[in-house]
Amino acid sequence: MSATLYGQSGSEKRAEENLVCRQILREISNFGITQRQQLFLIYLLATELENVEHMKAITSRVRDLDSDAFLSGDREPDREIAEGGKDGTFNA
Repeated sequence: MSATLYGQSGSEKRAEENLVCRQILREISNFGITQRQQLFLIYLLATELENVEHMKAITSRVRDLDSDAFLSGDREPDREIAEGGKDGTFNA
């Protein structure tokens, strides 16, 4: 008696997901964007990652590669927001 398989194996699913990524990339390339826009898009995609450490590493590296990709100008140092007073304001 042989086993019947249902659905996709893990590698088949990953291959299909990779194909979708390549199709998205092809569409973006067909749209025609500059390298600055590509870096900014990588930055924006990284901000959507669930893994915060990965997000911080990628966004930091992209900013280091090309600070001109951002409208905000010079990179500001990271800082925590401290809880403010009774009036609900926050102090940076």
